Amino acid sequence: MAADEQRDAIAEEPGAADEAARAGLRLFGWLSGAALTAVLLTNALVNPTGVFPYELLRPLVNPVRARKVQLLDEQLDTHFDNVVLGSSRTFKVEPGRVSYWLGGETFNFGVNSGRPEDYYAALKHMLDRGFRPQRVVLGVDVEAFHNAAPIDSRLAGVLPLASKLRWVDRAPALAEGLKESLSARNLQLSLRSIGYALREYPPARQGSVTDRGFEIVRSRDAKIRRGKYDLAAKIEEDRDKYLGRFDGYTGVARWRVRYFERLLELCAAHKIELYVYITPLHPEIVALLRAARGYDARHEQVLALLRGYSERYGFALEDMSEVHMFDGDPENFYDGAHARVENTRKIIDALLGPAVGEPRGEKPADIKAAERAERLKERERARRERLKQARAKQKKARERRAKAKAKAKANSGDGGGDAKAKAKAKAKASTRAKPVTVEAKPAGEG
Repeated sequence: MAADEQRDAIAEEPGAADEAARAGLRLFGWLSGAALTAVLLTNALVNPTGVFPYELLRPLVNPVRARKVQLLDEQLDTHFDNVVLGSSRTFKVEPGRVSYWLGGETFNFGVNSGRPEDYYAALKHMLDRGFRPQRVVLGVDVEAFHNAAPIDSRLAGVLPLASKLRWVDRAPALAEGLKESLSARNLQLSLRSIGYALREYPPARQGSVTDRGFEIVRSRDAKIRRGKYDLAAKIEEDRDKYLGRFDGYTGVARWRVRYFERLLELCAAHKIELYVYITPLHPEIVALLRAARGYDARHEQVLALLRGYSERYGFALEDMSEVHMFDGDPENFYDGAHARVENTRKIIDALLGPAVGEPRGEKPADIKAAERAERLKERERARRERLKQARAKQKKARERRAKAKAKAKANSGDGGGDAKAKAKAKAKASTRAKPVTVEAKPAGEG
C-alpha cells in the first residue's frame, strides 16, 4: 500500500511541475507584453523622431516638413511666385537666386529625402492653402524613384502633407513608425526627451530656416570660414549611408512614377512652368556607387524617364548629376551629397539661364558683390595699365636723352684734339707777338 501511494505521488509530481512552468510562462508573457506595451505607448506618445502627426513634446530630430508647413501658414498673405521642390540637396538653393532669373518671390520647400510623393504633396498643399505659384524648380535625386524604399516616415508624420497621399502608400510608413516605436533606440530618445522637458532643452545647433525656407547652419559655415571643416571625414562618414540608400534599388517604382505624373498634371492644370534638374553627388560618392551599386544604370533609367516626360509636357530639363556638368567644384560640398551655395548658384544659373534668357528679377547680393568686385578689378587693371604706359613713356624719354647725350659726346670727340692744339698754339703766338714795355725810372731813383 505504501508503495502504491509512493507511485501515485511520483506520478502527480510531473503534472504539478508542468502547471508551475505554464504559470511561469504566462507570467513572463504578461510581463513581456506589459513591457512592450509600455515601450510602445511611451514612444508613441513622446514621438521623439516625429513620425506621428502630433507633437506633445519637442521632437529630437529636425522636423523640416512640419517647419516649412508652419512657415507657409504664417505667410498666407505672401504671394510666392516660385517654389523649389526636392530633397535636402536643394536646401542650399537660394530663393533670391531663383527670383533673380524668374522674378517674384520664391519659397524653398525642399525636405529631407524628398521623393515624388513629397513633390506632389508639397505643391498640392500650397495650392490647397491658397498659394498660386507660377513656376516650380525641381531637384530630382537619382534614387528618388527607388522601387524598394517606402514613403519616408517623416512625411507620414506630417498630416497636412500625408493627407494628400493614398492610404495604401502611407501604410508601410506607418508600420515602419510603429516598428521604430518598439525599438530600444526610440525608448532612449523618448526618455531623453522627457528629461529635457522636465529640466531644460540643450541649445540647438546654430542653424535656422528663413521665412523663405532657406536653411542656414551658422556653426558649420563658421568652421568652413576658419578652415576647420573636415570635408574628407564627412564624405567618409557618408559612404555606408549612400550604399544603403541604393540597396535594393533595381528600377523605378511605378507608384512613384504615378505621383510624379500627378505633379505634372497639377502644373498643367494651374499653368505652372516647371524647371527640372538631376541633383549632384560628390565625385567620390558617385565613384563608390558606380562600382558597388550599378549607379550608371539607375542614372540612365531616371534620365530617360525624365526626358520622356519633358518631351511630353514641355518642361526644361538639365542633368547636373556630376560636378563637371555645371562647372562645379568638388571642394564646395558639405559632405558626400549636399552642395554649398557656391555650387547651387552655378546649378541654378546653368538651369534657368538658358531657359529664361534675360533675368527677370533683381540681382541678388552675391551677384551685386561680384559685379562690384569686377568693377574694382577693372579699375585696378586700368590704373595699372596707365601706370605701365607712363613708365614706358618715361623709359623712352630717358632712352632718347641718353642717345642725344651719347651723340653729342661722340660729335665732340671727333675734332676735340685739333681744337685744343689750335687753341694752345694761338695762345703761344699771342704771347710771342705781345710787345715788351720797359718803364723808364724818373731821375734820382735807383
